Amino acid sequence: MTLINILSSVNRISILAFFAIFAFLIYEIILFRKQRPKIPKFDGKSLPSLDQSQNIVVEEKKTDLKPNMKPLVISFLLMVIFGVVFLLTYSNINKAKIENNNNPFNFVTSKGIKIYDQSWQELKNNLEANKLKAGDRIFIGLETINEADIDRARIRVNEDQWQTEQITTNFNKEKQLFYKEFFIGSGESRLKIEAQLHSINDGWLGE
Repeated sequence: MTLINILSSVNRISILAFFAIFAFLIYEIILFRKQRPKIPKFDGKSLPSLDQSQNIVVEEKKTDLKPNMKPLVISFLLMVIFGVVFLLTYSNINKAKIENNNNPFNFVTSKGIKIYDQSWQELKNNLEANKLKAGDRIFIGLETINEADIDRARIRVNEDQWQTEQITTNFNKEKQLFYKEFFIGSGESRLKIEAQLHSINDGWLGE
């Protein structure tokens, strides 16, 4: 998993948590408003008349329960924390994307291998390969040997085992090489390329 994928996962979790806590905070505020004691207003004009002969009944004062502020405070703090995490991860994702886009391609090749862009312009070094991006088509070629019974080649990219589909008979007569078309995938910045020529009499050269 790449750094961008990890940051994206963290970012999704933080934004979901942010909105969940925000909804909970709104709910707590509504409960808080409902629990606030309502104090009746007296205008001082209509006061009940007191009869001296009546018995005075002393009522116990009921203590009003104060709303619990802890859930509000905790929810607010968590919302701030996840908000900060969201902003930081969002910033890191953008930074990682920029760095990933600026990464130069590093071609690791065997002797005789040449890299061409889609216009068949040779990329002679990694500096010239910096213009490549994900989705671009390139041609990977392997120079043939003159006066030899070479009939095909096989070319592998970022792989450790030889496969049948790596074999190619495509031949560029002008440049005198066997070649294979390759599309650059997203996130690739290093291409390890290996190739072998095949002799009718001797088999795969180099084995």
